[in-house]
Amino acid sequence: MIKIGITGSIGSGKSTLAKHASVELGIAVFDADQIVNDLYSDNDDLKTFIRNNCGDDFIQNNQVDRNKLKTILLDPKQIALWKSIEQEVHKLVWQQYELFVAQQIKAGASFIIADIPFLFETKSESYFDYSINVFLPYEQQKIRALNRQTPKLTSADFEKRYSVFMPIEQRNIRADFVVDNSGELEASVLQLRLCLAQMVDCHKIESEPLNYNTSAVYVGSFDPMTLGHVDVVKSAAKMPYPKLYVAIGINPNKKPMFTVDQRLAMIEREMDRDVRPFLGANQEVIVTAYEGLTVDFMESVGSSFCVRGLRGIKDLEEEGDLAAVNRGLFADSLTEPGVQSFSQAYFATTNPDLRHVSSSFARGICLNTNKDLSLLRYVSSDVAAKMIAKRDQINRAKNSYRTPTKQEVNQLELIWNALPIGDSLLANQIFLDLMNHYSESHRTYHNIGHLVELFEYFEQYKYKLNDPTSVAMALFFHDVIYDVSSSSNEKNSTIYARKALKKLNVDVKIIDRVEALINMTASHDVTDNDEDSKLFLDMDMAILGVSNTQYIKYCKAVECEYLSHYSIEQFKKGRKDFLSVFKEKDRVFLTDEFENTLGENVFVNIKSEYLKLQG
Repeated sequence: MIKIGITGSIGSGKSTLAKHASVELGIAVFDADQIVNDLYSDNDDLKTFIRNNCGDDFIQNNQVDRNKLKTILLDPKQIALWKSIEQEVHKLVWQQYELFVAQQIKAGASFIIADIPFLFETKSESYFDYSINVFLPYEQQKIRALNRQTPKLTSADFEKRYSVFMPIEQRNIRADFVVDNSGELEASVLQLRLCLAQMVDCHKIESEPLNYNTSAVYVGSFDPMTLGHVDVVKSAAKMPYPKLYVAIGINPNKKPMFTVDQRLAMIEREMDRDVRPFLGANQEVIVTAYEGLTVDFMESVGSSFCVRGLRGIKDLEEEGDLAAVNRGLFADSLTEPGVQSFSQAYFATTNPDLRHVSSSFARGICLNTNKDLSLLRYVSSDVAAKMIAKRDQINRAKNSYRTPTKQEVNQLELIWNALPIGDSLLANQIFLDLMNHYSESHRTYHNIGHLVELFEYFEQYKYKLNDPTSVAMALFFHDVIYDVSSSSNEKNSTIYARKALKKLNVDVKIIDRVEALINMTASHDVTDNDEDSKLFLDMDMAILGVSNTQYIKYCKAVECEYLSHYSIEQFKKGRKDFLSVFKEKDRVFLTDEFENTLGENVFVNIKSEYLKLQG
């Protein structure tokens, strides 16, 4: 544990900085001034010493009378007595300090700070591993001191107190570190953090230094991995490193073509086919992903060596700048000074035909042309097949059943805000989270457009509802959790709804009703006299009775959702099973309102889709 003494003369701001270290940096602080106050109030040994040396009248209400004690301080004839009192107080303060240090060592603290006003004046540096002097220009220091309310000082008071401190220049020379506190507190905190980063724990049992020469890393987005990437890995694998990490750097600001898991699987396949069979006996290629800074990932895997691909002079200039930044970040991230520094190596592809290859070119060819065979100049056949499948999925997604306008989303928000949902700020956060769920990339039907259409029906039939509040809430939450591979979407949606509505202090009876309505979308079990439930379920099923043109768009959107997890054969079978349920019924809708307006179209639409699925 590193013991730090922080000091500064009156008005320097050392105590404020120490308190900030305690609150924001989690460092325990020993406040010498507070300890002295506590000693005069509660310490029996000090009270006995004062009584024996000064008299009983110096103890009032079982506490040392510090105002009376000042008479000794101000009496030149009693300097010796005052010095003996100071000596006793200092002895007790350092006893408390040693107890504090022992407690913090036991607690596993890495640092402690002691706020000591007269650290240098009392020659107390030996109690600490490092000293920090907090200073600022004299005039600024005086203004701060005079502006303090406790204690309220006059200019003469300040001059008198300031004079007992060692001059700033000498204090700065004696200190191991200095903090210029003349600016904003945040700037001083940064200086303090830099001081802490440069300190070495001399009490720590020395361990073997970390070895940053056991692995190299090759990082990129690999969206997707190209033949050029594979060629760089082959070259890097020839270096004398036992481990080579091929790592996807996750950038939350990018919208990749493939998910991280999809890219990891593709890279593993490329490594198994083209790299791992040719590795040495003690070599391995590890495929992984990371978030945050590359240098932090490198430190976590014990590497100081970064591999980069190089296609030409332009790349070299950009990579040189990146290497300079990473070299500084790498040095700052290390917890042990003096260890391996950052290095970066560049590998140009050994195949001249690959020097123009990039992931962005491959994506452009895939998404914007039909020249599928041209992809094989950029990526392997395995990756090309994945790209073509992804392109087809994206194209299907373009046939999303309904893309809401901004005005329609605003209308949803107005309906939401009109509900009895309490705290407006929290309600807004939950509405945004609902919209985020309904905007998930795999949703091409069960999305915000679906909600917009449902609330169009809701507004049309609201006058018939006995409890429009519960129905509206159920509509908002009924598909909030939607995973085509899951059989518990309704259950998970009710869990989400109950938690959200409880936060909004919605009446428990309404919450129970919302949960019941959502569960009905799975079973469609409803009592004859529950007209609200019938209307709610008919709103959700109304899509089956829309015009044939709309229905075809709906079918494409649902197919797209399911093909993100299932094969076309699995989808067709599941969809036919779903439609078969309705083929056996005389009517689909539970209410006459929906049956009379949409019922005629239902069986035409279902029959048409069923025949298409069979074909």
